[in-house]
Parts: sequence; C-alpha cells; structure tokens
Amino acid sequence: MIEQVNRVDQWLRCVDNDGNPMDQKTCDKTRSQLEAFQKPLTTFQKATSLVKTAATTLFTGVAEEDVIATRLAICQTCDQFTGSNCKLCGCSCNNSANWTNKLAHPASTCPHNPPLWMPVEKS
Repeated sequence: MIEQVNRVDQWLRCVDNDGNPMDQKTCDKTRSQLEAFQKPLTTFQKATSLVKTAATTLFTGVAEEDVIATRLAICQTCDQFTGSNCKLCGCSCNNSANWTNKLAHPASTCPHNPPLWMPVEKS
C-alpha cells in the first residue's frame, strides 16, 4: 500500500522510479492521465457501490479497528478527503466500525487509481 502512495507521489513530482526528473512532455502526459483517473463518480455509481459493499459486509462483518485507523490516516493525507467524506466516491470515512463507514468494509477499495488502500482479508 505504501508503495502505491509513493508511486502517485513520484508522478505528481514528475520523477521516474529511480528519482530522476521526467522531461516536461512525459510529466504533463503522466499528470493528465492521473487526473483522468481522479474524476468523481456519478450518483448512480456511488449508490451501486454502496449497495454492493453493504451487502458484502453483511456476510463478512466490519474490518478490524487497526485497519480502519490505517485507512483513515491514509485518507487524511489525500486532497480528495473533506474531513468526513471522500470527494471521489462520496462515502463517509471515519473511525467508526459500522456499515455506513467505507473504511470499515473489509472488501472496499480506495477509489483513487491506483488505489491508496486495498481490500483486506477478514481474519
């Protein structure tokens, strides 16, 4: 997960995997591709995602507290986080362990592309 965050950071700073500066054309192309992935979801996509995630959570239960805390810490560093919601998916993101909190769903994924955090196996 940290590797994915570092990769996005590299793209935003316009450096390659070795830390060398990208040329301006490559940098602009990389940034525009990254921005294209960051478009907010439609209301229908948000509703569909919520229903799927809630249904899955009925069978698996909520994630462990440490998973929720780690995900929240990552969200708090993101420019798409409002302090209580994600601008990309519209989901509630907080430290509560209930089904209305996206971070509490073990099968949920960060809507960034690449995602800043991934689904976890419920133990």
